[in-house]
Amino acid sequence: MITFYNIISPKINHFLWRVLRQCLPTRARLITKGVECPLHCYFCSQSYENEWHIFFACDKAKEVWQAAGLWHLIHPKAGSAEGFKDLLSTFSIIFNNMKFRS
Repeated sequence: MITFYNIISPKINHFLWRVLRQCLPTRARLITKGVECPLHCYFCSQSYENEWHIFFACDKAKEVWQAAGLWHLIHPKAGSAEGFKDLLSTFSIIFNNMKFRS
């Protein structure tokens, strides 16, 4: 069976692996590793910068999703997702359904 993970590039697959393992160098993660840096988001300076904020909660991230024409798909799912793994599996199902229809 072809899945979302089998057809994406190795670089994106590695990036998703890092996201799911919480290995991205967010400010929250850097502080736990002893790096001195501000805790708040670089773009909005209003929130704690973690993975979820960078990709879904920050106003700048929302602008990017809107410009890509994907915010209408992401917003309802992100609001009810329990985390990246849950959200990614939802998009994997949507993507597979779209691929097999065309």
